[in-house]
Amino acid sequence: MVRELAVESLAYARRSVNVLRPQVGAGGLARSIRDVVDSVRRHLEGSLILDVTGDAVLLDAAIESALVGITREALTNAVKHSSATRITVELNFAHGAVRAVVSDDGVGFDANAVREDAYGLVSMQERAARARVALTFVAEPGAGTTIVASWSPETVVSS
Repeated sequence: MVRELAVESLAYARRSVNVLRPQVGAGGLARSIRDVVDSVRRHLEGSLILDVTGDAVLLDAAIESALVGITREALTNAVKHSSATRITVELNFAHGAVRAVVSDDGVGFDANAVREDAYGLVSMQERAARARVALTFVAEPGAGTTIVASWSPETVVSS
């Protein structure tokens, strides 16, 4: 019985880790972001707009995974907490760099008074740090939220 419980627990842990690790599919970053937007759109009563600009570049899988995860978490937070009626996702490729921006017209929040259990914000920061992605939160109570995640070759330190 203990062995069976251990096997089931390990399988559950593996499934949980796979859910947390966004997969970037064969269609690349733009396709993966589009899939996330389409998935979230089903849970939003307002509008959700995606705008992809520039020529996609091939990025390291860790960078693409971080950008997909940050975008997913930003959208999840907007749907769950912001009472937004409009969310916009912009994905911009330019000069070998990429920037993902998620903006909503919701209630915003006080960035100086973030609760300790704000796991979504913490997970975005951790993903960004691991992949050397610059992450910026622009939020103010009553004025919506914008989350900007960007990466460029210049941010990589040469060894």
